[in-house]
Amino acid sequence: MAFRNRARPAAALPTVNLVPMMDVLMSVLTFFVITSMSLTGEQIARVTLPGNPGENGTTAIPDNVEQLMIGLTKDEQIILDGQVLTEAEMVAAIEAFIAAHETGIVVLSADRTLPYAKIAALLNVMGQVGGDRVSLAIQRG
Repeated sequence: MAFRNRARPAAALPTVNLVPMMDVLMSVLTFFVITSMSLTGEQIARVTLPGNPGENGTTAIPDNVEQLMIGLTKDEQIILDGQVLTEAEMVAAIEAFIAAHETGIVVLSADRTLPYAKIAALLNVMGQVGGDRVSLAIQRG
């Protein structure tokens, strides 16, 4: 039996077209980049940022509205009527004020050298008691 030494034609190598796969991957990557960029802004629930009713975006408290002024010193002491209070005493004072004054407003006047995180923490406690009747005092100019 004679073996023939036939030259086999070289089998064509299979080709993989990567262009469609790269298009899909780039589309997915673009989607995730755009989505992550839109989610980076921190949003706080139930907070409506003030508009521009005044010339600098603030609203003055009317003179005929009762106010409870609470101070926060640079030593992080809570002051009410010249006396240092604990946080629990402040909460009790706010509750009593709100019960006595139907339209009264509680105003926090904090030292400008305090880190805003400290001011925000106290505003959060005050807001849990006073709700939308709590404000932060600012100085113009």
